[in-house]
Amino acid sequence: MVGPPTVDGCNTGRAEAPGIYVINYSEFRYSRYLNGATAIARNQNGTLVYPNNPTHPGQVITLRMTGLGAISPKLQNGERAGTPAPQPVLQVTVPSNSPAGNNVPVNVTVAGVKSNQAVIAIR
Repeated sequence: MVGPPTVDGCNTGRAEAPGIYVINYSEFRYSRYLNGATAIARNQNGTLVYPNNPTHPGQVITLRMTGLGAISPKLQNGERAGTPAPQPVLQVTVPSNSPAGNNVPVNVTVAGVKSNQAVIAIR
């Protein structure tokens, strides 16, 4: 994606450390496990984004995230989240001027804190 999407005011708390969940396709990359690995992203039809099923400029994708801030309602110490537990996701539109490729970088900035850099496939 050309330039990271910026997210402001989408959570109720302070962002501590936003992170994009990644898939490593059974490749253990010691120094690049979080940066440069494939993002867990879904196309609008719910299918995973990967080289044989890329996303496209202008399409809305859903990124699996962590560290987006506090959840609402707030849990008390020792209290468990409901079943199933909430799964933080972020929906973003792939910019129309995004480059094509299997390893297009994507990152997210929340409240001034930048996530790891993952990659997605765009055609």
